[in-house]
Amino acid sequence: MILPFVIANEIALYAIEKDKERDKDKAAAVVLEEKLSRKSRFDECQRLASSGDAAMRHELAFCYLHGRGATRDIVKAIFWLRKSARQGFAEAQNELGLCYYNEIGVKYDKTEACAWWSLAAPAHEQAKASLDYVVADTEKRLTKEAFSEFIETVRRRAAEIKIQ
Repeated sequence: MILPFVIANEIALYAIEKDKERDKDKAAAVVLEEKLSRKSRFDECQRLASSGDAAMRHELAFCYLHGRGATRDIVKAIFWLRKSARQGFAEAQNELGLCYYNEIGVKYDKTEACAWWSLAAPAHEQAKASLDYVVADTEKRLTKEAFSEFIETVRRRAAEIKIQ
């Protein structure tokens, strides 16, 4: 009498294990498909970035910055961010400001960060918020004369960037 229950239990356990194997195979296939999709998108970004598309240059920088479809490469990320930012792409200008402020791939430079954020701020809320925060914090820490000099240096640097 117990034997049929034991056999039924073994069959059920076998079925569960097979389902787990199928689920693992499906998950592996999904991961592979996602990697291929990222690589394909990366290749497309490279092609369009090389042709001068500012949005694609920014996206390519993102790929390098986060290792999406490519090996993570901060130097290449900064290179493409600068190209996109110099074309006036606000998202890239914001990202470049963040890189300067957080010392990601470049030396910390609050003035440079604020200059990029000031260029992006009219079209980018996060850049405006970052700029406002850093300017307010800097104002608290400096004398009036030093703060005025800081603001003027940021304005001059932003003007230089526009000309380049």
